[in-house]
Amino acid sequence: MRLLLFLANVLNFICLVYTWGNILYKGSNIYKQQQPSAQPGQNIVEISCGHSHIVSVDAYGDVFVLGSNEFGQLGLEGELHARTFKKLNNMWFGALRKAVCIADASFFISRDEELFFCGRISHEKDAVERPRQG
Repeated sequence: MRLLLFLANVLNFICLVYTWGNILYKGSNIYKQQQPSAQPGQNIVEISCGHSHIVSVDAYGDVFVLGSNEFGQLGLEGELHARTFKKLNNMWFGALRKAVCIADASFFISRDEELFFCGRISHEKDAVERPRQG
């Protein structure tokens, strides 16, 4: 993934996320933005990048995802990609405080300190397409 992120920081609080660059899926562009483009979500406080996806969390605990969902790493059950930041339905975990991406998986920590994950965490395991407790 070649994607550049710019975080506007005002008084130590991240406000906006701008993205530009490319996200590739099997050699083809699924996201290509030549000029910086503001993404949805206000007061973004957490952002993490995986192999070909991005997850951000705003001050309200809402989650926004972008990129490949080949292994369910975005938590968008039944969707292959998110070409723009999409708000993830947080009915499974409520408000979040942190998200961490690694390779083809995403991990979410709720404000109640519960851990959820989605995606593929091992090449020998089936992918998990919607967040579940881990």
